Amino acid sequence: MPTLRPQRLSGLVVIPTVELDGGIYRVSIAIDVGMSRVPPPEVVSREDLIADLRNAVEGSFEPIASPDPGPLPMRALRVVQARGEFTFSKGVNAPDELVVTVRGDRKSFPMSQTLTPTGGFSQEPQEGDPFPSSPATPAVFTHRLRNIWPFPRPRCCVGGFEAPVNSSTDATAKLEFFEMAADFSARGLRCRCSCCEYRQFVRGTFGDAAGAHIRFDLPSGPLDPVEYREDGAIDEFGPGRPGYYGHRDTSTPGDTYSGTGSAIGPASVSGTGAAKGCAYGGRETPSCPPTDGVHLEFLGLIVDVCRGRVAAKRKWSVDL
Repeated sequence: MPTLRPQRLSGLVVIPTVELDGGIYRVSIAIDVGMSRVPPPEVVSREDLIADLRNAVEGSFEPIASPDPGPLPMRALRVVQARGEFTFSKGVNAPDELVVTVRGDRKSFPMSQTLTPTGGFSQEPQEGDPFPSSPATPAVFTHRLRNIWPFPRPRCCVGGFEAPVNSSTDATAKLEFFEMAADFSARGLRCRCSCCEYRQFVRGTFGDAAGAHIRFDLPSGPLDPVEYREDGAIDEFGPGRPGYYGHRDTSTPGDTYSGTGSAIGPASVSGTGAAKGCAYGGRETPSCPPTDGVHLEFLGLIVDVCRGRVAAKRKWSVDL
C-alpha cells in the first residue's frame, strides 16, 4: 500500500503510509515537527493526533491499536519526525481514504493520491565520477552555464572539505551533533565557486527497543539500510518542494553559503551571498528516543554542477 501525498495540518507536514499486513491495516503517520539544525522541535502528543481509515461504502474501519498517551516519539536527520502507529481491522472493501486530525485540523488523504519518491542510489560514486541522478541537480542551471561559457566549461575548485567536524555525542539523550564545512576557489583558470554545491546522502536504520526497524520518511523514499537517500525534508518549502543540504537556491540557516565569489545561478531564498558564496557550512543532529537505537552511514559530496561530476567526498557513521 502507498505512502499518501503529504499535506500540512496545523502548519506541520503530515506523511501517512498505509500497509496491509495479513488481515490488518497498519497506518504509520510521520509528522515533521522541525529541523535538527534549528532546535527545538515542536512536541505533538497522542492526544493531538486522530486517524480514521475509511471506505465510502463501509464507513470507518474498526481500530485495533493506537499510540500510547503522551508525546509521540521523535527521530531526527535533517528533519525531526514525530510518528504515530495505528492498526485497523480489514473490511470487505479496501479503504479509499485516510482522515487525519492534528490539533483540530482535519483533512482527507485519498488513497489514490500518492507520494512519488525521487529515488536513491546504492553504487557509491568516486571522486571524478559522474554525479548520480538527483532530484535537485539543477538541469536547467547546468544547461544555462553551458550556453554562457564555450568549451572548456567552468569548473568547481575545492579548497578544503571536512565532514564531520566539531562532533559531539550525548549517549544518554541518544543524539550526535556534527558540522560540515567546505571552501571553494574562484582564482584558478575557469574556477567558479557557484559551480560547487554540497550534497548529503544517508543510509541506515532506526530501531525500537525490540530491534524492529522504524520507518523514517525522506523525499527520495524511506531511510534504507542499503540505498543512499538524499538527506532532506519532504515539502519543507511548500507542496512538491523538498529541502536538501547544500542546494544554493534553498540555502537556509544551518545550511548556508557565505563569502563572495563568481555569481552564476539562481538567487537564494536566504538572501545575500548564497548564490555566489565560496564557503559552505552545515550542521545536523541525528537523534532517537533513549530506548531506541540508530545506525546511520553518511556520504557527503562536493558536486561540480557545471560539469556534473563528483569533486570531493567524505564518509562517516553515527551509532547511538
